[in-house]
Amino acid sequence: MPQTDELTMVLVTRSDLTMSKGKLAAQCSHATAECILKAKRIAPKTLEKYRTNGARKIVCSASNLENLKRIFGEANEAGL
Repeated sequence: MPQTDELTMVLVTRSDLTMSKGKLAAQCSHATAECILKAKRIAPKTLEKYRTNGARKIVCSASNLENLKRIFGEANEAGL
């Protein structure tokens, strides 16, 4: 996969949880806020680059907790 300078926040939700679209959107917003606060503490230059370039986000879905954990592990292994 080619490397780019673009930063994208990836939110992974669980499709097995019973939540309204509004509740899911609120939970994603909470997660985004926490990511921003953590980035401000540990990677302020990266955060500024992210914000300057449009603060792009995508939302993906994992079918259940097991798959979410697998995705998390793969992301860690890839250095994300």
